[in-house]
Amino acid sequence: MFDLLDKQLLSTISPSGRKARHSLPGVFAGLVRGEIASFSSLRSHQRLVWHAFLVQVATLALERGGARTLPDGERDWRDLLTRLTPDWPDGEPWSLVGGDATTPALMQAPVPGGNLAAFRRIDTPDGLDMLVTSKNHDLKRERMWNCEPEDWLYALISLQTQEGIMGGGKYGISRMNGGFGSRCMIGIDYAGDPCFRFRRDVAKLRSLPNGRGAPQGFRRDRISLVWLEPWDGAAQIAFADLHPLYVEICRRVRLRNENDRIHALETVSSKARIACPDDLKGNTGDPWTPVSVEGKAFSVSRVGFSYRRVCELLDSEKFRLPVLAQACSEDRKDGMAFVAQAVCRGQGKTEGYHERRLALGQFLGSDDFTAVARRRVEAMQELKMAFRLALFVLAQGGPDKVAADRDTTKRFVEPCLERFESGVDQTFFEDVKKELSAPEADRDSIFQSWLESQLMHAQTLLIASHQSMPHPAGRRYQARAQAGLAFRARLSKAPPFEFVFKAQENRETENELRRQ
Repeated sequence: MFDLLDKQLLSTISPSGRKARHSLPGVFAGLVRGEIASFSSLRSHQRLVWHAFLVQVATLALERGGARTLPDGERDWRDLLTRLTPDWPDGEPWSLVGGDATTPALMQAPVPGGNLAAFRRIDTPDGLDMLVTSKNHDLKRERMWNCEPEDWLYALISLQTQEGIMGGGKYGISRMNGGFGSRCMIGIDYAGDPCFRFRRDVAKLRSLPNGRGAPQGFRRDRISLVWLEPWDGAAQIAFADLHPLYVEICRRVRLRNENDRIHALETVSSKARIACPDDLKGNTGDPWTPVSVEGKAFSVSRVGFSYRRVCELLDSEKFRLPVLAQACSEDRKDGMAFVAQAVCRGQGKTEGYHERRLALGQFLGSDDFTAVARRRVEAMQELKMAFRLALFVLAQGGPDKVAADRDTTKRFVEPCLERFESGVDQTFFEDVKKELSAPEADRDSIFQSWLESQLMHAQTLLIASHQSMPHPAGRRYQARAQAGLAFRARLSKAPPFEFVFKAQENRETENELRRQ
């Protein structure tokens, strides 16, 4: 009843808006033919890992089946998927609900002995998913009572491929830096077309030489689908025993059917499923995960993919782009976009799903882009520090010496700094593209004009903070005056802004002469 090889359980919408249902092989065929615009039941935070699952499974199936091209027929894909699990000829590893707990089901490891007495029941897909909603506000918990089998599939893949540590016995995936990290995925997209991105990513992974992009120790003849291996909660799989594109699981889960309604059973484990070396730090060769030059997988923070973080990711002196985020000669430059996706995780909480798409086209990853973006980020750091100093002076009433580490002041200053960063972020990359598209001789003047606009933005926010930020009423005139002086004094020592103040002084002198 829940066999994804034959049952049409996955709902999609075509580019023309037509709704349809597909089996898993039908989804692969539809993506190859360009007939799928979206998956209608897929939630935002599940999109990144669903795409990764499809690309990994398709690439593994093509590799195992010896196929040279992407087939566009449903029957062809069904044959490839069954060849990927030759020890289970009835296709049970591709069923949502297995008949016996001692055999594998999709993303569910066999339980030795089949005893499920220690497993606890979960009645809704969002109760199984990786999002933390324990406080029951904003996103309500366990509300998906009227659900479909595909909702369980997406929740299961989300849990098994992007979850981290959640208390005793609940371990996370290997593809992140630490149990409280995040699985960050960056790549190249075209107008949000899942078909084009799927075909591109599979083709690029198929073209890579054996082992390229993977840490030393991987072998392609090793375990690829981790859920096929029996798991008693104590046994571990050695990292060296994995295929470079392994599809992992991190939790002991079994889905059951009761009166044509699915529910989940979950229990803890005494060890993580995959035994990773301590120095790995999430650098598993994941084709979507950026890795720092120190060898650590990137984890997103609660601020998400701000212009600062994106510029760091695209800076070759700080990060190595994963293979699927590297533009190549076969990529179309028109419509090409950089896409970054991640769910920010914390200790016992999640801090938002973050996604950013940037239409950088031919500038993506170029040395010119890195140089221009770095110069602007450094200038904004100087401006931010001057703005921060002025806010501290204002909040503390214009003292002779500012207490820069006072927590009570920081609490009022941080929202103002976030508004400043948000204002810069809105047009940052469009402004970078404008400078890169201009002739070399005009770039300095464009940069200077941009600096003046950002300086005006900071000055406007500083004036607005006179009304919004608490400061001593008896010293308000002194506080406001001293804040402005501190702002100008701090920026006068920053080389990027020297010419701005000089230009302002010249304009003020000209205006004074006109008045005389």
